[in-house]
Amino acid sequence: MSSTNGLFPPDVRRITTYQLLVGDKVDVSIIAQTDQGGSAKITFDKALVQLDDARNEDGEIIWTFECTAAGQAKALITLVMAQEGGAGGVLKAGHVFNISAPSAQSAPGA
Repeated sequence: MSSTNGLFPPDVRRITTYQLLVGDKVDVSIIAQTDQGGSAKITFDKALVQLDDARNEDGEIIWTFECTAAGQAKALITLVMAQEGGAGGVLKAGHVFNISAPSAQSAPGA
């Protein structure tokens, strides 16, 4: 079995898994030399999570997602780095969101 557990292509070497509840927000990030040029792309399961915010803080690109439904969602970040002289590289990071519905006991007024 590959290190990606069949959820991502084999070239995705970094995978982070989160245990969340519907309504939770989670930040995912990647360190990028944004002053060097290049691009960042993120794809995600829009049926279970929505993008709440995206920002650049001190060389780190941060995306904030809100969990909107129960299930397993995934997000894939692809960072294409450009450097002087045309050299660069591609970094891919996968994120798996295991989202559960809140239990009746944790609901307000329960």
